[in-house]
Amino acid sequence: MYEQRIPLEDAQQLTLVEMAGNVLLEVWDQPELLIRLPDDREEHLTIEQTEAGPALSARVSCEIQVPGSLPVVIRQAKGNLKVDGLADLNAEQVRGNLKLEGVDRVLLAEVYGNLKVDATTSLRVVGTVYGDASLSSVENADLQNVRGSLLTKGLNRVRASRIGGNLQVKALGGALDVDRVGGNALLKSVDGPVTLDQVAGNLIAKDLNGGAQVARIGGNLVLSGGLGQGHSYHFQADGNATVRLPEGTNAHVTANARGKILTSLALQNQERSNGRLTGTLGEGGAELAIEVRGNVILGGGPESMGAGFGEEISRQVEEGLQAIDLEAISRQVADEMEAATSRLRVKLESVDWEHMGLRAQQAVERAMERLQRDMDRAVESAARHQERLERRLEREQRRQEWRKRRHEREAQAEPWTEDGAWGREGEDVATSPDDSELEEQRLTILKMVEQGQITPEEAEMLLDALE
Repeated sequence: MYEQRIPLEDAQQLTLVEMAGNVLLEVWDQPELLIRLPDDREEHLTIEQTEAGPALSARVSCEIQVPGSLPVVIRQAKGNLKVDGLADLNAEQVRGNLKLEGVDRVLLAEVYGNLKVDATTSLRVVGTVYGDASLSSVENADLQNVRGSLLTKGLNRVRASRIGGNLQVKALGGALDVDRVGGNALLKSVDGPVTLDQVAGNLIAKDLNGGAQVARIGGNLVLSGGLGQGHSYHFQADGNATVRLPEGTNAHVTANARGKILTSLALQNQERSNGRLTGTLGEGGAELAIEVRGNVILGGGPESMGAGFGEEISRQVEEGLQAIDLEAISRQVADEMEAATSRLRVKLESVDWEHMGLRAQQAVERAMERLQRDMDRAVESAARHQERLERRLEREQRRQEWRKRRHEREAQAEPWTEDGAWGREGEDVATSPDDSELEEQRLTILKMVEQGQITPEEAEMLLDALE
């Protein structure tokens, strides 16, 4: 192994000009540089002294130890780069994977592999991370472009222009501001305001305490947990929306849907019109507005039962929410993403990053496909029950009107007609407008079974719907 020490002067920086292999950059307590090469060939290392400080190039992998206060500039690292404990890092191009731990201030331009950052005050990516990015315990993160997925945990603030894959945010202390997410988004325990201009896939969110503005969701919305007092929550989705609010929620609720709106929430001053529902939970305080092209299911705690379309619809809404199981979906998606990216903690040299990224994407897609199926089944089931109940109510109203008219005629004590019926002369006896129609529909269904157009099971469902 070849070693070389380089003395340093104050106000200098280290520049890594062109590093052909992997680089391990660590901090030590000596006021000089220590460079180690895996072999004894000194010609693999080039050192130049510049006004700014030493500039190094290496044609093989190497280990470098520097004082913690020394700024480091990296022009090009063709392999993987691991940095531990620096105060200031500026990397222009890293061709491999980049792992940072305990680096105070980080400025990155291009990372062609994956990025993992832990325990950093400030992270700024002015260019592109072509792989996945995993951030934990970062005070402030500002990313221009991540082609893969972005996973964050324990951050204070996140700003990103474009995320090509999935976005997962957990335990965010401040604001989340992202322009575009190319995949799905999973948000949990965000204390600051959430601003997402566009999410191409599904959005699963829980405990958004500082409000949310999501202008476009290409898939479905699943929202659970509390709403922050005095904050606004606006969502617009192309798919369905499923919302479960805890007991004691105070909010003004507005839902617009092209499909069905099913609710078991005890909304005060509730108003319904075609495709629109408004009302107030508790004393208000927060504002929740949802607009979707599909269906909306709104549910809450036990005290919300019995509202909306009656006990039967409330029961169906709650059963639909339980079938979807928002908690299980959130845990499942999070676990899939965590498991698929846990290999970020393995030594950089030993990881097949391309294969890992593919497995992560496939795992998330499987979880979201299951979510889509569960939501569609629950919404369809609740909508069928609602339509069935509405038809029963309409038929019952017509029957009551018919009975009322019949009793009115009987009360008038009209004489018997020639054919023995009670009523005015020449007038047929009033019959229920539904009886003949229902009988005709039953006969039609039975004929369809006989002709093989539908199965007996489908006929049973249709006959049940007519009851």
